[in-house]
Amino acid sequence: MNKIASAGFRASLATICVSGFLAAVTTAQAAEYRFNYVIHSNTGQPFWGAVNKGMQDACKQLDLDCQMLFLDKDGDIAQQKSNFDASVAQQVDGIVTTIINDDILDDSIAEAVDAGIPVIASNVDDSKKGEGSKRLSFIGQDLEQAGYDLAAEVAQSLPNGDVHILVNGCDLAQAWAAQRTHGIERFLKEWQGRHSGKVTWEVIEAGNDTPTEQSRVSAYAQTNPNLSAFIDVSNGFPGALAMKELGYEAGKVKVAGFDVMPAVIDAIKSGYMTVAVDQQPYLQGYLPIVQLYQIKKFNLGAWDVNTGKAMITSENVDAVAALSKAGIR
Repeated sequence: MNKIASAGFRASLATICVSGFLAAVTTAQAAEYRFNYVIHSNTGQPFWGAVNKGMQDACKQLDLDCQMLFLDKDGDIAQQKSNFDASVAQQVDGIVTTIINDDILDDSIAEAVDAGIPVIASNVDDSKKGEGSKRLSFIGQDLEQAGYDLAAEVAQSLPNGDVHILVNGCDLAQAWAAQRTHGIERFLKEWQGRHSGKVTWEVIEAGNDTPTEQSRVSAYAQTNPNLSAFIDVSNGFPGALAMKELGYEAGKVKVAGFDVMPAVIDAIKSGYMTVAVDQQPYLQGYLPIVQLYQIKKFNLGAWDVNTGKAMITSENVDAVAALSKAGIR
């Protein structure tokens, strides 16, 4: 997820302003149920285009009234809480939400569930999972394990001997970033004992705004010529861009990250990115809506879904490139 503008995504959102937040994607007015999708990000994050498409498709197929509630600033949990509370006040029939902070939404989620409004977490869950809040289920990636698996994939591409790795934790106050970072470090600590050389790494919080992150990664690489790899808990593209603009040979520094938006696809094709993890955001938009519908319509219970940890490399990138441009992968 980064700040690369996605004109197609922006144009596809039918946005309206409602009490200070940006609301998008309203379907049939005479729908049987109204569901709100309350996220922690803004329209400048192309990742949410695929989530949004999944939500739209489910709502259209089931003839529902749905809207995705964006923020003015990525990660503004106070505004996210305001959006959530407004959804409860509107007496919607169900809410999907991301939980990037273990505490701030607890009371709001409890109020919704107690009022008969089912709440499903998607994309990011409470670190204590179902014990941390009254949300009914989680649909998304196992973030900690995905971080571990990504680091393991990168390690396979590194040579024997000493290696030094830079990890961008983006913003460790956000649960998704902290969980992925923890997974990456868990692997690196294990790898230390079996790698042929010395394994060192450093974690920084360079954010996930492309210009800022690129600048910080570039500065780090210039002062650390022993840099072997850059692992980003966000999409990794700023690191690939930094290596290219510094004049590094493609693949000299192994770059890895999450999600397969078009810029990441291009970076993998160019050789400046080694691997990206696909968490299948389309499913994170589609499946929560289907669950809420079945809960309301048939009184069915909710269930957890791990939307995956597919590794996208030069070997399989062509198979997902068209789907990424279509906003599905």
